[in-house]
Amino acid sequence: MSQPEEDLTRQVRRHRGPILGFGIVVLIVLGFFLWWVGYEVDQSAPDNTPDQAGETAAPPASAAPPAQAPDQPGGAPAPGSKVP
Repeated sequence: MSQPEEDLTRQVRRHRGPILGFGIVVLIVLGFFLWWVGYEVDQSAPDNTPDQAGETAAPPASAAPPAQAPDQPGGAPAPGSKVP
């Protein structure tokens, strides 16, 4: 049996393609893993929609002032109305 060659520069030169291939595959897998973790975090984040857990949405605010109620029966004016 012969002694193996230990010339590292020659071995690196001969194996440059496979080493680069392994590096590229590792980078692709790492990128996919980070994308997957981000996707899972985004999907598990609570969505603040009013349909969940029986919550109801507040009515939209309008620029118009609220309508005043007509005078109440019994002669008492409605709240917010001007008394003559």
